[in-house]
Amino acid sequence: MILSLKLNNNPLGMSDHCVLKFTCQFCIELRKNKYKLKLDKGDYNGLREFLDINWEIFLLACDITVEEMWNKFKSVMFDGISKYIPKGSARVTNVKKLVNPSLRNYLSVRIAELRTLIHKKHRLWNRWISSRNDTVYNDYT
Repeated sequence: MILSLKLNNNPLGMSDHCVLKFTCQFCIELRKNKYKLKLDKGDYNGLREFLDINWEIFLLACDITVEEMWNKFKSVMFDGISKYIPKGSARVTNVKKLVNPSLRNYLSVRIAELRTLIHKKHRLWNRWISSRNDTVYNDYT
C-alpha cells in the first residue's frame, strides 16, 4: 500500500476544524466464492465421529513445530468439512429485488425529505454562526 501525505498551501486552522488532506492509493483483490457451505444440511454426527481421534497422539507423533501441528489440524478439519458438510452455489442476490417496490418508493421519498431537512438545518447553523442572531438560532433549534 502506498500512502502519500499532501499538505495544501492553506495552513491548518483556517476554519473551526483542523483538516489534513491525504491521498491513499491501494488495490484490493476481490474474490468471489464459487460455492458456500450449507451448514444447515451438514451431517454433524458423521463429522463428530470423523474428528473423534486422539489429537495428542496425532499431533505429537513426530517432533514438529506448532505451525506444522496447526497445518495438520487444519488439514484434518477441512477434510472432515468437505466430506460431511454439503456445498451449494453462492448466489448473489440483487438487494433491490428484496424490497417491495412500494416500500422502496416510500423510503426514497423519506430519504429525500431527510436530506432536505438536514440541508436546511445546516444552512441555519451557518447563518447563525455568521450572524449570532437569536431568531436564527431559535429557527435552528
